[in-house]
Amino acid sequence: MSRAWQGGSTRQWRNQRAKALRRDNNRCVECGEKATEVDHINHRASGGTDELANLRSLCTPCHAHYTRQQTTQAGKLRRGTKRQREKHPGLI
Repeated sequence: MSRAWQGGSTRQWRNQRAKALRRDNNRCVECGEKATEVDHINHRASGGTDELANLRSLCTPCHAHYTRQQTTQAGKLRRGTKRQREKHPGLI
């Protein structure tokens, strides 16, 4: 579908976003407050799509909470992986 925020919002993304908000009655699926944002359940960076089944409506505080959680988890994963040491080109 669309590339969403990679290069700006597209008409397809805006349509999917509106459909997700309408489907969820403009309510946050986590707390029931008024939803103003749409979040990818499986994120695009992890292979998720803009399909309606992969989108959920969230209020700003819930979206911020999930974004913080994902950022923390991603940081832990990065810290747990060791980069293979490269030989200096002058020492080969």
